[in-house]
Amino acid sequence: MTYPEYIEKVSEQENKIHIENFDSGNRANLRDAFRVGSSIHILYNDFNSLEKFFENEEGENLKKSIYKCVYEDEGYVRTNYSLGRYFGNKFNNKITKDRRELSKDIKYWKNKGSFEYWPKKYIDSFDRSLEYLIAKISDDIRKRSTGGKLVITSVLNGRSGENRFLSYLEKLSINKSNFLPLLEENVVVIPNLFVKKKKQTDITDKYEKTIENIEVNSKYKSFMNPNNRFFILDDVTTQGKTLDGYSEIISRTIDNPMAKIINFVNRYKKASTIYVKTAVIANAEKEGIDLAEHIGKSKNLEIEKVMIYSLVLASTQQKFDAPFEEGTYITIED
Repeated sequence: MTYPEYIEKVSEQENKIHIENFDSGNRANLRDAFRVGSSIHILYNDFNSLEKFFENEEGENLKKSIYKCVYEDEGYVRTNYSLGRYFGNKFNNKITKDRRELSKDIKYWKNKGSFEYWPKKYIDSFDRSLEYLIAKISDDIRKRSTGGKLVITSVLNGRSGENRFLSYLEKLSINKSNFLPLLEENVVVIPNLFVKKKKQTDITDKYEKTIENIEVNSKYKSFMNPNNRFFILDDVTTQGKTLDGYSEIISRTIDNPMAKIINFVNRYKKASTIYVKTAVIANAEKEGIDLAEHIGKSKNLEIEKVMIYSLVLASTQQKFDAPFEEGTYITIED
């Protein structure tokens, strides 16, 4: 069933839920729920409004889930986790009230200031999801890197530059030992990792606007380490341009030794004269790089990409079959 067909179907089913028998799809075309064996999985922030459809059903095992999808760029890999679906105004005559509850709440609270004043159920959804996801990521960091940390932060408001998650992250930092037991050593919460540049550029494209107007706070440049991983919070993702922009900023700011080596090797190979080649070798030596060691191995040189994660309350849904990467659902066990 195509997504337009799904929208037509649910618009005619005021008191029914639509269940798919598979757990894939893409973040802009998510259904109500999916079935695996005897279990029915519903996105975490859709759960409260859709659970009532099963009140008279016996033997149904309902599970709260997160939708996971992965985006890979030249310098980073970003894994996005969505907790629900956001339906814009174009769905008002197509999507029933129950399915639009999350969307209405986000639209109302988005411009009301701090996230700490949002309905408690959405704060709890972040709490529970972070607790579940960070335990897995943190364990992977311990296995893969020496001294690597997971840095938790958030995006800034696109218009004001304020951070609606500031208080939430500050509380998370203070209560980390209780909220994230056993993870104190390699989890760092930095609410203001990003700041607005003094000179702002007016650009329509959200990716370019983010790149041009946001930078890493100079106080925390020491955390721009290739061994570290980064977890970014946001309320809604549509095309992913804002989160991609923040991911690119992190990738560009990190001092990656292998990136420097590859850069010098490429400059050496492009040099047109022996004098230029000699100058490249000399400049590499100043950076502590023995270029002769790497020139013959240039085909095998690879930059280890920065690992980035993002968590959003909801992903914006489209009325057409969207061409985004497919993902899958993961279940949060209570």
